[in-house]
Amino acid sequence: MPPEAIREAMEKQMRAERERREKILIAEGQKQSEILVAEGKKQSMILQAEAEKESTILRAQAEKEAQKEQQSSATPASTAAAAQQAAEQAKASLDNNLRNDGSSSESPQSSSIPS
Repeated sequence: MPPEAIREAMEKQMRAERERREKILIAEGQKQSEILVAEGKKQSMILQAEAEKESTILRAQAEKEAQKEQQSSATPASTAAAAQQAAEQAKASLDNNLRNDGSSSESPQSSSIPS
C-alpha cells in the first residue's frame, strides 16, 4: 500500500480529472443546446416567410378574381359576395398549407450536427 501522501495526491489528481471531464461535458451540452435553439429559430423564420409569401400570392389572386367578377357582374352585391368568397378560399388554402408545412418540418433532433 502506498504511503498516505502519495495516496492523497493520486486521489486529488483523479478528482481533478473528473471535474475537468464534467466541465467539458457541460460545455458540449450547452453548445448543442444553443445550436438546436438557433436551428429552430431559423426554421421558424423560414416557415413564416413562406407563409407570408403564400398569403400575398393568394390575396392577389383573390383580388384579381374579385375584379373579374366585378367587371362581369351587374350587381354590386354579387361582386362583394364573390370577393368575400375568394378571400375565404384564399384564407382556407393558406391555413391548409400552413398546417401541412408545420407537420412535415424536420425536427432539430433528427438533423446531424458535428461538434
